Amino acid sequence: MAAFLVMAVSLVIGNMIRAAQVDRVASVVQTFSGVFVAKMEVQLQARFFIAELARQHWQRAGDHSDFATLSTALTRQFEDLQALNWVSREGVIELVSPMDGNHAALGLDLTRLDVPAWALRRADETDRLQITSPITLAQGGRGIAAYAPVRSDNELSGFINLAFRVDPLIESVLGEDAANTFNIAILDDSDPLFITDVDAATSRFAVVTPLNVGGRTWTISITPTATEIAKAQSNLDELVLLIGMALSISVALILNEAAENRETLERSEERFALAMKGASDGLFDIDYHSTKVFFSPRWFQMLGYAPNALPSRLSTFAELLHPDDMARVLKTPDELYRLPGDVVEEEFRLRHKDGHWVVILSRASILRRAGKVGRVVGTHVDISELRHQQSELERAAWTDDLTGLRNRRELTAALSDLSRSGLGDGRLALFHVDLDRFKAVNDANGHDAGDHVLRQTADRLSAHTFFFDIVARVGGDEFLLAKRTDAENAHVYEMATRIVEAISQPIVYGEQQLLVGASVGIAFVETDDTDKIDEATANADIALCTSKSLGRGRCVFFEPGMRAAAVRAVELASEIRDGLEGDEFKPFFQPQIDTRTREIIGFEALARWYHPKRGILSAADFVSFAERAFLLEAIDDQVFQHACRAVSDISAAGAAEATISVNVSTARLSNAKLVDKLIETSRQAGVDPDRIRIEILETTLLSERTTHITRNIFDLADAGFKLELDDFGTGHTAIASLRNFPVSRIKIDKSLISGVQGDPMLQAISSAVIDLGSKLGIEVLAEGVQTDAELAFLETLGCSQVQGFLIAPPLSMDELPAWIDKWYGQSCLLTQEA
Repeated sequence: MAAFLVMAVSLVIGNMIRAAQVDRVASVVQTFSGVFVAKMEVQLQARFFIAELARQHWQRAGDHSDFATLSTALTRQFEDLQALNWVSREGVIELVSPMDGNHAALGLDLTRLDVPAWALRRADETDRLQITSPITLAQGGRGIAAYAPVRSDNELSGFINLAFRVDPLIESVLGEDAANTFNIAILDDSDPLFITDVDAATSRFAVVTPLNVGGRTWTISITPTATEIAKAQSNLDELVLLIGMALSISVALILNEAAENRETLERSEERFALAMKGASDGLFDIDYHSTKVFFSPRWFQMLGYAPNALPSRLSTFAELLHPDDMARVLKTPDELYRLPGDVVEEEFRLRHKDGHWVVILSRASILRRAGKVGRVVGTHVDISELRHQQSELERAAWTDDLTGLRNRRELTAALSDLSRSGLGDGRLALFHVDLDRFKAVNDANGHDAGDHVLRQTADRLSAHTFFFDIVARVGGDEFLLAKRTDAENAHVYEMATRIVEAISQPIVYGEQQLLVGASVGIAFVETDDTDKIDEATANADIALCTSKSLGRGRCVFFEPGMRAAAVRAVELASEIRDGLEGDEFKPFFQPQIDTRTREIIGFEALARWYHPKRGILSAADFVSFAERAFLLEAIDDQVFQHACRAVSDISAAGAAEATISVNVSTARLSNAKLVDKLIETSRQAGVDPDRIRIEILETTLLSERTTHITRNIFDLADAGFKLELDDFGTGHTAIASLRNFPVSRIKIDKSLISGVQGDPMLQAISSAVIDLGSKLGIEVLAEGVQTDAELAFLETLGCSQVQGFLIAPPLSMDELPAWIDKWYGQSCLLTQEA
């Protein structure tokens, strides 16, 4: 009987020990599982926060004009993000960022792919972000796609699309130490999302947790590795059975082995704690029956204290809690009992030892017994960095990275807030500012210099004497300023002129002084009606366009009549883009002849637009619109290509030595790639550069000249192109500058030729220019010759190269062969038809 009792007691004790060991392992796995799931959820929400920021922008701005800037600012925060895309309402990926590595996604029709198509439909139906099950990304590799619908006036506009790789995300949450301690399996329904090595022997310790994310449910299963289980257990249960059977082991030995077992378990707990150390989490256990409170060592370290440096009691937690969070976080046992569910999640702030506030995400399990709350056990995770990261994302989304000013996305909200705050008896003045000569400075000195100019301009505007209520950067070199004022228009105009003066001051960059100017468009919000904000902003933009068309440094108030012109400008810019795609810009050629030999010495290529509806348009009909739409360089490229290809046809028609003059603008002459581009174009056309004359304006050699322009001028001459100054006599080129540049010909402007035979002043100027060219060894050509009298007088002055309607108007390439035949068939130059 005694032996039986001893054996029975031994079995019971052995089972109790074994159960305690199993419970201890299970408890550690349960704790880690809670930490892992909480961190996983927080990290996913951080990424979805990107989609929400982008969606807010689209719904506020109504377009994706600054898509690349926004997406770059957002996506660079997370390495696992593959791309941020824009998907049309029809399901086609229209914009991709970054483009590098994501080319394959551009133009992809998602409606043809079952999994993305399902997520798109769900996002549209629920008006919430939806994710896909695991998919093979178009960019390569496995991942997840998320889609957030964007609506305008309750109509679907499209979707924000995030594509991210799952493995690096989960591995970053798991951490290297924990990866050696726990096995993780994550399933989306039955589809494996992430699985480490799985050992069937450890499945009895599995903690399975569902995670609702982006409209789907992930099942997260966490088990300890077999090695960790072995480390966490001892052979105490077998030893007790041997004691019972042998009846020869003393109680002291049992107690000694039990003490050693406790040390084994404690060491095991330390290993588990180390595995979770990198997660910035702390464990807590509040026992309401015994009033005992436990805070893990990591909990103290998270707040800057040594382990157990503060009393382990509930009042310690209350003293560290932010005052604004107390009412929401501190609850009595009765209040806890009435809470729904067994798990409570809260976010609050605890004071660090050094005084700053640590943002905590708390997940607590409530243990209820006999109608009361017995214990609350859970984790505190430091998510300060995550919240800081989200704050940085918001800042990046609404602030211009380069200047620190508000960006276009934030502007509308700020203007609305300013208007709603009340204008009193005043009004809200809007100043739309655009830099003059910025492109030339940027092209000539590089993007770093351009960025420096923009930062300096932003600083000057922010520190301006008038202290504007809002200063925002709304485009590459465009700014918008707003100020509440009761001043009359005259004073508002003075504000605008002072803006121009401030921007026009030299900007020091290294050893250089960079010069830009500004043009300003002005409009007003007269009431606190926020519906007028967008209209007033558009009016300021229209006034700016008018200002730019009048020249540099102008300040212009909006007037209602400007709107129709602005609408036409937008329509024409769109037509110009279509025209470029349709190769509709081609040169007409105006002949240039030598009056002494009657030889055709060249042609000037003049841009014409073969408009499909309006017929052939001259440059005056579209150049200003193309310049404002930044399309003039593309037109010049297309005209230059046609001019080069025309050389061989002109030679074949009988003008074998004729050159073709092509205008190059000052801004384009600043382009570092211009020379290489012109050389390559002429090479492809099979034309020697010496058959092409590059026309530059007289002012380029003096007032607009930069180091980069100077280098291009000499490089063009070295490449074989002939350089000539157009509209000579209307500017102020210094003779020394003319002598020091490789200019082969100057063209007397037609304003100095018209009526020259009867105007002594024009005669003196023309004679001086012709004489100057002769002394410098530079050819002189007179433009705009229209009468026999003008031609005769020029011949008496020694100017034999002429161009004008007396000789011929600009002719299409189709008309040239017939005109050349006719010209050489005439018996007398002076009877040549105009």
